[in-house]
Order: sequence, then C-alpha cells, then structure tokens
Amino acid sequence: EDLTEAYSGRGHNLAMDNWYTSLPLFKRLRSNGFNVIGTVRENRTGIPNNPEVKRKQTGRKSKAETAKNLQRGEAVYFQQGVGSNAVHCIFWKDGKVVKLLSTLSGDVKTTASCNRSVGKKGQKTKTSFPMPPQIKEYNRIMGGTDLSDAVTKRHKRPIVTARWNIKVFMYLVDKTLCNSWLLYKYQEPKIPFSNFKELLIRSMIKHSKPTVFSCVSVNPNIQWSEDRFDPKYFHLPVQSPQRQCVVHRCATPGKVRTSIYQCGHCNVTLCIHPCYALYH
Repeated sequence: EDLTEAYSGRGHNLAMDNWYTSLPLFKRLRSNGFNVIGTVRENRTGIPNNPEVKRKQTGRKSKAETAKNLQRGEAVYFQQGVGSNAVHCIFWKDGKVVKLLSTLSGDVKTTASCNRSVGKKGQKTKTSFPMPPQIKEYNRIMGGTDLSDAVTKRHKRPIVTARWNIKVFMYLVDKTLCNSWLLYKYQEPKIPFSNFKELLIRSMIKHSKPTVFSCVSVNPNIQWSEDRFDPKYFHLPVQSPQRQCVVHRCATPGKVRTSIYQCGHCNVTLCIHPCYALYH
C-alpha cells in the first residue's frame, strides 16, 4: 500500500501475470481505486478449477463439458460481487484455455476479435475468432512484456549459480538478446530466436581477434626428445611432482612457470597449454 498510496483513486489500470494474481489482491487494489486485470492460475483460492459448461440445446447429444472442452473463440464468465465491487473470472479458449481475472467494468456480451493461423503446416489460413474485450485490454496494457518473458524462458541459458548478481546480469543479457531479435525481425521477419542467437555467435567469432599469448616464448635450452613425433608412442599427459616447465619461459625476468603434468613417454614436465602442443 505504501507503493500505491500516491496513485490511489486516480483510475489507473494495472496488468500482471499469473505469478502475482490472486482474488484477495484484486479486491484490495479495487478498494484502493485501481482497475486490475491479469492471467491467473487455477490453483489460486476462489478460482474455479476446470468448471463445467452448460450449453444451449443445439440438437446434439448432451454431455458434461468443461472449460477445457470449449471450442476456439468460446468463453465462459464467472462473477463475484455486484456493481462496482464485481470481480470477473474469464475462461477463453485460444490454442489452450486462457484464464483471466479482471475488475475492469464492461459489458460481458461485447466481444472483440483476433486473427489466428489455422490448418495444417503449409496450408494455414488466417481465421478470425471472437475474443473477450478484457483479453484485448490485457494485451494492450502489458505491451508484450509477458511474450518477451515467454521467449527468454524457452531459450534460457544453461547456467546455474547461487549468486544473485550473476543471475541479474544473465537476465539482462537474455532481455538484450530478445530485444535485438525483435529489431532484427524487421529485416528477417521469419527468423526464429534460436537461429538468431546462432547467427549472432557466428558473427562475433568472425569479427573477434585471436588470443595472443604475448608472455610465452620457447626456452632455447630445451633438450628435444628424438621420438616426440613418432606416432607409435602414446604421448599422453600424466600427473607428476611439480617441476619447472621445460618449454615455457615467461617474458618477465626471474619468473618461473611450473606444472604438475609431464609427457608419459618423453618424461619431460610441460604445461598443458600451450607448451604440450609446442613440444610435440
């Protein structure tokens, strides 16, 4: 209430996703002068869980139907309270059932429309379906924020960490990639998000400069093994006591580079990278 006190009673419309939506919260915000709308989960207290639908007699066999059996474009309305204190719960069938909670006033008999691609792959056609006006208002207020979250969640980076600052940084990276993809779609409208990320990675690799090991030079006093190039021997690295690398010579005077690995055949101590490749 401290956050909303300065805006209370001004008729602001709020939209939220199903993470925050609940019936007590909507009633509280409505009493503070806010109109609220948002998607809701069925397991929230006071929300019907796949309610039964009573259809008008259309000549077909009567059977028990639920909200999940609605035809595309059909909607079911539930209301708690009357007048300005009414809260509407809406079940609307799109590709799947969309559940919405709303305190916005309006005639439930009015409908908007939306266009969807229907048909088999390669033979899809645009078809118009009725849509509750509350759904259209929700999409307008959210402005695509929920769609952006859905895209980033489907293509989440495979990084697990307990540090909150790393999580925030990677979240901002994901959002930056999603925004870049939306801008790039003006040039390539049909490019998927995964293909865009692959294209971006390839472009970064192409224009990046190779890593230069400026501090590595070859020791001129190396006693090279005569059979280090012989393919019949297995020159595999094995662990050994820590000794000075025979190849690595740092550019800094007086600095010694040691390693705990040696060639199993040549018996010389070598750094795994890059000295092992330089020696063999």
